[in-house]
Amino acid sequence: MTLTVIKRGAPVAKGKRGSAEHRAWVVRVLTIDPAVADGHLATTYGPSVAGTTTTTDLTREAKALVGVNASYFSIGSDLPGIPVGLTVNDGRVLSDPSGMGREVTLLVDTALNELRIAKLSWSGHLGDKDGTHTLRMGRVNAVPRVPHACRTAKAQRHCGPAGQIVAFTARFGKHTPSGVGTEVLLDRKGCAVKVENHRGLRLGHGRWSIQATGANAHRLRALAKQGCIDIQNKLRDAHGHLVVLRPSTSAVTGRFQLLNEGRDVAPTRTGAFFSRHPRTLAGNTWDGKIVLVTIDGGSRRSIGATLREAARVARALGMRDAINLDGGGSTTMSIRGKLANKVSGGRERSVSDALVWRREH
Repeated sequence: MTLTVIKRGAPVAKGKRGSAEHRAWVVRVLTIDPAVADGHLATTYGPSVAGTTTTTDLTREAKALVGVNASYFSIGSDLPGIPVGLTVNDGRVLSDPSGMGREVTLLVDTALNELRIAKLSWSGHLGDKDGTHTLRMGRVNAVPRVPHACRTAKAQRHCGPAGQIVAFTARFGKHTPSGVGTEVLLDRKGCAVKVENHRGLRLGHGRWSIQATGANAHRLRALAKQGCIDIQNKLRDAHGHLVVLRPSTSAVTGRFQLLNEGRDVAPTRTGAFFSRHPRTLAGNTWDGKIVLVTIDGGSRRSIGATLREAARVARALGMRDAINLDGGGSTTMSIRGKLANKVSGGRERSVSDALVWRREH
């Protein structure tokens, strides 16, 4: 494993934004050769999925040698901290795709230390043990949609619209979101511990739950009466091929692929998102090395990069495939449990998840 720090250009003069010909960049590059390095690449989260932790703390708590921030996450919503887009940890889906066209997923096989960048779709189903009765899930670890006609407890009992079914994993947090509907609390085997005619229960001891609104609330209660419940998550790529979820499967989601087989595929759009910001990149090289990159921004010494510039940086570093992960104030690199880069705003931001390299013990 090597760390390369690249400093390009002189600090931008005060009041100058920096032109295409005059860039000041500080780029940090972690290059990991899985054939030689002791350990594996993994995703890691804080105590709960519905919360945030700094990248430095995530790296330290995972007993990892290095780490960078990963997925975009929800800020200022009903569930701040929830990853925005598909995330997977140890073969378990923790959040589903948002459906935004800009989303792209970085799949990690932690056993083989292999990366794959792809646009993935998700579907989830609940069923009894013999598969006779099934229900389709709408989300994972998200607040279920309540139909307008079903927004009171009284209306819920006679609600016609389907509503939504949402599964909450054991990693979600201490309490599930409250509101009208039905919630079934389940043990590790998927057997119902409690069925309530409202939403909002305490999790713990490996328990997880399913919430339903609208007419789906009645269907969920009926399914719970059939016995223990199985949950099935399926991922498919853009060609419709099934992505097998194994215990070694992890995934984080960024916005836009930058390189595909060495070809620059970064979008040419304009706007705030595509302009210069701190950037976090991840990908691989032609000979199978893993590359994690941060580009500092928001200062005279390093002005950040546009999405197109980030793609050119990845290509110049010899990367084959590269993805743009959460950036801006989230862009962070941690080495041996300490902050390694200059974060925008001067204070490390708490984030949803991180990509880390764990050493074997």
